[in-house]
Amino acid sequence: MPADGTAKDRIDSLRAGLAARFRVIAVEGPIGVGKTTLAARGAELLGLEAVLDSSLSNPFLERYYRHGGRYVLPTQLWFLLNRRRLWSEVEEKAEAGLVLADFVPDRELVFARAVMEDFERSVFSDLFAELFGGFRRPDAVVFLSADADVLMERIASRNVAFEGRITRRYLDLLSDAFHNHFLSVEGLPVLVVNTNDYNIVSDPASVLDIYSQLLRCPAEVQYYTPPSMES
Repeated sequence: MPADGTAKDRIDSLRAGLAARFRVIAVEGPIGVGKTTLAARGAELLGLEAVLDSSLSNPFLERYYRHGGRYVLPTQLWFLLNRRRLWSEVEEKAEAGLVLADFVPDRELVFARAVMEDFERSVFSDLFAELFGGFRRPDAVVFLSADADVLMERIASRNVAFEGRITRRYLDLLSDAFHNHFLSVEGLPVLVVNTNDYNIVSDPASVLDIYSQLLRCPAEVQYYTPPSMES
């Protein structure tokens, strides 16, 4: 059918345009914002490779949300080691073509600055430098943002019992930490997308729209207002 052919042509054109400019596109943002959904759905719709994080596999995470404090360092060390293995996979796949990932390596430093004590942060940062020294940077980042109330609703819908201890204050802390981090990054296209009214779970068009914006994103932070939010 012509409509199907037109849609396929548009997807093929978008995939070719992205692949001509990028090898690694990473999706980032606070907990519950839709990082994995955007990366996974993007890979599915565009016919690309994806490397996805497995954060809920962290055996310390439930203890961290319940007790905080003494579980901060082991929780983040597990993430650091696991994501180094995953980023090795990203780097390997990028040799063959464009790959999507639902995290950036610097995520570890963002969390360290936000939740660790000074003495923990110092050791953690040194270890990060050892593990990720010389790592390949993503060629572009899609940073998904949302208000804390929206994030709380999305987290609740995941129905993970221990995530019920996540607070709005904690989400605001992380959102601010991520924003401050990406504002300091130079020479990298960072597309900041407000997802408050953007359904990337059930609407394939919204997924493709976000990736299409990267084709026009300069090597700096750029904010995107989805059509559904325009006044």
